[in-house]
Amino acid sequence: MKKSNVFLESSYNYHAGETKPCGHWSVEEMTEFLKKIQNTDIPVESCLSSVFASIRENISIAHDYKTHYESFTISIYPTRQKCAIRDKKNCPKCIATGTCRDEFVINLIGKKLFADKYKEIAR
Repeated sequence: MKKSNVFLESSYNYHAGETKPCGHWSVEEMTEFLKKIQNTDIPVESCLSSVFASIRENISIAHDYKTHYESFTISIYPTRQKCAIRDKKNCPKCIATGTCRDEFVINLIGKKLFADKYKEIAR
């Protein structure tokens, strides 16, 4: 199994350990999902105020080897008023465990990153 190169985080995450790894994607998959996010408008009734996504090229050079890989990070910004969870830094955990109830978030992020957790939900 390849190391995760796709990550979900919240604006309320202050430590890297609170970022959720979401699997391994090809650059084409990252680019396709980035375009989907670019072409999406957040509905007023959603608990998210904004979504930020970026593809990074990572290069590590040592004396005897070089590594090169891409990573994709999705940063979500839940609003204080509309989200049902009390601690906003837990938003990625809520999405990852299938307990998010925001239909927009489920359809844009939940079903894509954690399909096994949202397959039973009829939306």
